[in-house]
Amino acid sequence: MTPEQFWDNDPALMWSYRISYIKQQKIQNSRDNQLAYFQGIYNCSAFNTVINSAFGKKVEYMEMLDLDKIEKDSKMTEEEKKKESKKILEQQLKAELMKTMNILKKESE
Repeated sequence: MTPEQFWDNDPALMWSYRISYIKQQKIQNSRDNQLAYFQGIYNCSAFNTVINSAFGKKVEYMEMLDLDKIEKDSKMTEEEKKKESKKILEQQLKAELMKTMNILKKESE
């Protein structure tokens, strides 16, 4: 908000800017909190890997979380989630079917 807007315009405009700023800060704080949480998960996994490796246990480091996928999943509606899971299931079934067909072809030869 410029000084001219503050002094010359309607006082309600200042409150609109203030409310908007507070909402933006809440969103930013939430995002920062999520990032800190994910960083903690990575650190925990790294420490777990190092400590277990020191005692001779073979532990693999966890895969990196895909934040874009997590955000996309949270925005999906229930119907979209059902469609997505159905699509994945169909792909898995097709892969199993192809695998079975290849085994049957090998047996018939």
